[in-house]
Amino acid sequence: MGGNQTINFEFYESTTIKSIHGISGGEIGEYVRSGGTCTERTYRPTYESVTLPASCNVVFKLTPSRVGGRPGAVQLATSNGTVSQAVYGIGKGALLAVDPGVLAVKFVDRVKYAVAVAVNAAETHLYVADAGNQAVFVAPIGSNALTQIDTGVPTPSLVDIKVDGAGDLYVLNQSPAELIKVPADGTAPFVLDINGMETPSSFTIDPNGTIYIADLATRFHDSFLLQVTPSGIVNRVYGSDGGIGSVASDTTGVVWLTENALVKIIPGTWTSTGVEVGHTFSGVSTDAANSVYWCILDGGVVIGPTRGFPSHYPSDSDYPYQGETVYTATSPSGKLYTIENGEVKMYDRTSGQGEKVAYYSPGATLWNIGNMNLISTNPDKLYTESGNGVGLFKFGPDETAGCAAGIVLSPGTLCNLVVDYKPKMPGIFTDTLHFLTNAVNANDVVWKVTGGVPRSR
Repeated sequence: MGGNQTINFEFYESTTIKSIHGISGGEIGEYVRSGGTCTERTYRPTYESVTLPASCNVVFKLTPSRVGGRPGAVQLATSNGTVSQAVYGIGKGALLAVDPGVLAVKFVDRVKYAVAVAVNAAETHLYVADAGNQAVFVAPIGSNALTQIDTGVPTPSLVDIKVDGAGDLYVLNQSPAELIKVPADGTAPFVLDINGMETPSSFTIDPNGTIYIADLATRFHDSFLLQVTPSGIVNRVYGSDGGIGSVASDTTGVVWLTENALVKIIPGTWTSTGVEVGHTFSGVSTDAANSVYWCILDGGVVIGPTRGFPSHYPSDSDYPYQGETVYTATSPSGKLYTIENGEVKMYDRTSGQGEKVAYYSPGATLWNIGNMNLISTNPDKLYTESGNGVGLFKFGPDETAGCAAGIVLSPGTLCNLVVDYKPKMPGIFTDTLHFLTNAVNANDVVWKVTGGVPRSR
């Protein structure tokens, strides 16, 4: 989503602008100033019978570096502190994911009992809410080096965390019921003034900066959903006797809830639709294709594309020893983070890997988790191959939703590959597939299969 957008600023006291910049996910880069009347000077309001604020505007353009929602902020560094206004745009493109992705367990022996994770929009930092330590930690992406974050007040019962487009961290504590904001500019954390929370369980921030808080309430009445507008107005917008466990929003502003079903809510009309039943639900999240990911307590995550049937991931054949899954989050590059039995797990869906077996390697699922059609760019082949197993593995489409050269996957849809392997000699052999598509991350995604018979000693 390109084009110029204009943000207006008003000053009710004498204010000197020191610098102007755009932020996306806590980093400078995607939102670039292209004009406007704001300059680095002093603005003074007019004092008459009423105070008339001084004003100026900033014109900016989004040049997205990633697919999906690109929350950000236009910020002025002023003599009275940082002045910030939220902005939002959408990066367009196809995004390829391969399942099963390589599994990594994060922060072993460093986190006592994780309950929530969040990734900033720049995908430079991973945040972990650790109920066992009653603290929130942050680590650079790819690192296990955790640093505790100063939340300003104690967090004895952490339930959720989120990061907005300016890089500000929000921390939800259940008792006392508080939503804490930790500003990215280093100023002191503070508790937001939100009336009406009782036993909050989860929250989300939509593209407009509106906060939705799922509240289990007390035993005296039904659970409910609170809406907190960017101006701070609080409304109770939805009630449920099913116990709202988790809430998420997608790039269109649609709100998703888990209770005794997965529920879709349209803000404004507040109409609700039950989408899925038959499971015990916990966490819910969305990706760039607006596919919905919901956790089921008997293990794993269900991916419900906006079109077609939901798919259980990871499947029992991929990772048969799954624990109770309570939380899920998808990073801008498509990595899937889950929390199982208090552990933070990451499935790298840019690096699919078949399990090593003697005569058979399980197949793979290719997803378009972006927001534009994913297209096979070579009419004669879907991939190239490399490795010492080229020629030993035979790949092909499955019978129901098979992947083949020339295929087009709309956002949120998938196709499947199956594999046949017949070893001709002792040894371990690998074959790595490099997919030929228009995906933004096409050069980064591979699927590696391994098979063979070890040499006898």
